This record gives sequence, structure tokens and C-alpha cells, in this order.
Amino acid sequence: MGTLKGFPNPPAMVRRWRSQRASHATHSIRWLIAIVVAAGCASSGKQPAPPVQLAALDEPSLMARLRADVKPAPASALSLSDEGEKRFGDSAAAEERRALVISALINLERIGSARSRAYEFLRRYPNGPYSANVAAMTGVHLTPEGPAGSRH
Repeated sequence: MGTLKGFPNPPAMVRRWRSQRASHATHSIRWLIAIVVAAGCASSGKQPAPPVQLAALDEPSLMARLRADVKPAPASALSLSDEGEKRFGDSAAAEERRALVISALINLERIGSARSRAYEFLRRYPNGPYSANVAAMTGVHLTPEGPAGSRH
């Protein structure tokens, strides 16, 4: 097969077009990544919270930071909660702290862990102020116990 007079060889033209397209695509992807990263930083309008020594926080400060981090920084919220459990255990804020952990796990898309914690939470605080919210977030609803001594 010959080539048409005045036209480049079609296979060579196709190879050149493909290489140009690939280089343009790579360049476009790099720009797109840069734009997305810049938009993500600008969209929040917030600067990241400065690192704080967890040991320096009292419980009200730790809880305030935990509440603030649940949605934008759920991994940080889990760390704060772990520190709160170690230092303050079953304090007056324990129920709220444990409910916030469940919310943080959901925000991290760790649904199985959230549901496991929700079962534990609802057994411990069946009528607490956060129980309805935990049940709604996770879909966990405890079944009531039957009469004592009855078997199915």
C-alpha cells in the first residue's frame, strides 16, 4: 500500500497523535491534582488546629477539641478520645466522648467498628441523652430482654 501524495504515513501520524495525547493527558492530570488540592485547602477556610500536647489538656478542653475534630479530622478525634479514656475513664463526660467516637468512626467510614461500639454504648447507656442519636447514626437498636427465666 502506498501513501497518498502530500499526506503523511497514517500509522506514523497515529503514533504521533497518541504520544501527544498521552503527554497532554499527563499534563492535564497534574494540573487537575494541583487545583483539587488547592481548592480543598481553600474551601475549609480554616487553618489546621495547632498541635497540642494532649497531656496538657484538662477534660473540658479535650472534649471541646474532640467535638471540633469529629467531622473535619475524625482520626484526630479518635486519638483525643483514647487519651480521654486513659486519663478520665468513667467521668461525667464519658458518655458524650463515647458517642463522639462512634460519629468519628462513621466519618472514617469504619462502619463495622462504629456499629460494634454502638451495641456496647446502647447496652451501657440505654436511655442516655446520646442513645437515640447513636441508634439513628448506626441503625443499631437493642432488642429488649424477655422475662427472667423464659426461653424461646
